[in-house]
Amino acid sequence: MAVSGAAPIGPERERRTSGDDQGSILVLTILLTVVLAAIVLALATYSIAGLRSSDITTQRIEDDAVLSGAVNWAVEEFAKKQLLPDDACGESPTDIVIPAGLVDGATLACEQDVESEAGHPQVRLFATVTNASGRQRFAEVVLEVPVMSYEAFIRSWLSE
Repeated sequence: MAVSGAAPIGPERERRTSGDDQGSILVLTILLTVVLAAIVLALATYSIAGLRSSDITTQRIEDDAVLSGAVNWAVEEFAKKQLLPDDACGESPTDIVIPAGLVDGATLACEQDVESEAGHPQVRLFATVTNASGRQRFAEVVLEVPVMSYEAFIRSWLSE
């Protein structure tokens, strides 16, 4: 007894011939290869961008450390009265000589600024560092140097 609507069983059943599937595997293989290549290309681009960003960030941190070292040395010298605002700084930016080997790649200049509200002299420091790639970073620092104490205060710090 045959059930209506059921698939035929036995010799009447249609068989697929190998000619019906020709080329479909090739199309699927090409499509899969293109998709995988796009994924690999996207991951490679992302990795390269991350490495490039990491190098720039590392260089910037190193430059900031050199700038901070130069400014901290100058603050210490002003606090110990080894550098005096009247002697070291003029009306226009005057170079400050940093001892060799102390902070490599940095230059410092200073000029006298207006007195603070407390009547203490203020000094404006200009620090510059040039890294190996030729890129420069700048910092401008305002110091207050009390006359009668061994202290120096950073009033402002602007860096680029």
